[in-house]
Amino acid sequence: MTHELAAVLEADDAAVVHILDAVFPPEFRELAPESSRNTLRSHMTSGWFLTLSSLWEKRHLPIRLFSIDRCFRREQEEGGPTRLMTYHSASCVVAGEDVTLEEGGKAISEALLSAFGFTEFRFQPDEKRSKYYMPETQTEVYARHPVLGWVEVATFGIYSPPSALAEYGIGVPVMNLGLGGGAACDDRLPVKRRPPAHLPAVLPTGDLRPRDRRRVHLREEPRSVAGKQMAEAIRDVAAEHATAPGGPCAFTAWKGEIAGREVEVIVEEPESNTKLCGPACANEVYVHDGSVLGVPDIEKWAKVRQEGVSTGITYLDAVSSLAAARIEEAARCGEGTHVQVKMSKLPSDVNLRIEEYAMRYITDHNKKVDLRGGPVFLTVRSVIPGGQPTQ
Repeated sequence: MTHELAAVLEADDAAVVHILDAVFPPEFRELAPESSRNTLRSHMTSGWFLTLSSLWEKRHLPIRLFSIDRCFRREQEEGGPTRLMTYHSASCVVAGEDVTLEEGGKAISEALLSAFGFTEFRFQPDEKRSKYYMPETQTEVYARHPVLGWVEVATFGIYSPPSALAEYGIGVPVMNLGLGGGAACDDRLPVKRRPPAHLPAVLPTGDLRPRDRRRVHLREEPRSVAGKQMAEAIRDVAAEHATAPGGPCAFTAWKGEIAGREVEVIVEEPESNTKLCGPACANEVYVHDGSVLGVPDIEKWAKVRQEGVSTGITYLDAVSSLAAARIEEAARCGEGTHVQVKMSKLPSDVNLRIEEYAMRYITDHNKKVDLRGGPVFLTVRSVIPGGQPTQ
């Protein structure tokens, strides 16, 4: 302050010091800066580490998050329209097992910037090489502007597992992309259209209980269209003849082509005086008060079926998909196969899988997984004319 006043008054520093002492009261000399806990943010990375460390084990993967807020550069003056002292950063992360630069950073940056009217893009290694990114993944994104030429508008990379993610206990790969809202939206960078620069920051919240099909789903499913049709046919034929007079009995459920081979699928009961399906086939999987339950449609379980959330999966749906998946795989090897599901005790017994983060919620909150239902007793056999005999 002394120096600035000396320049304005065109006096030397000693004279200014005398003026300050003589003119202003003692309280003025005792003024001291009071710092706050606020920090001028230069980037979003540190915030993402904290957020992902608390979410990655509690959400279905991949996790996709974005946030838009103001950032600041430690610079004394504007660097032209492409380098502002303060700007809005639109930052996003994708966390999951299969995150890659091609499908993550490049695809997302092109999709976002296309909405701003940019049509040509260039990607090149970022020379800054931030330590929190994996080597050779930090990438600058340039977009061609009709007046200014190539303009840097975004940076992306894969966070380093040992030096960044491990410090916060994050156990899956994470791609981060930061888009400079100032560069993309500023009035000095006129492009064909500009979306609003001020958008709400979004952070998913809500109930972590397993409430939908993403938390409880099938372990094995057929991959082909024919295989999916086969699964539906097995289910329909088994349901139609579930209470048919006691066996032995057999019903052709499906005929078609898998992997270039003709396949016949038969639902059967080889034992005498036994129905085609056990009573547990009709059980449906519900989520009720944080527990996963397989229940029949009877008065005892009426409250669960009324207040709970259905996954839309019955035991018969699940084991039909299991049989179709196994038959489809065997057909590719030129073989028939035999699939039999007897009793239901565990999720795997009836081809069900509960996501790990949902299981953690269940155990942490003293909830339960109860898929006991007794006899399922569904037997499915496939035959390939001229192929290997059924195993």
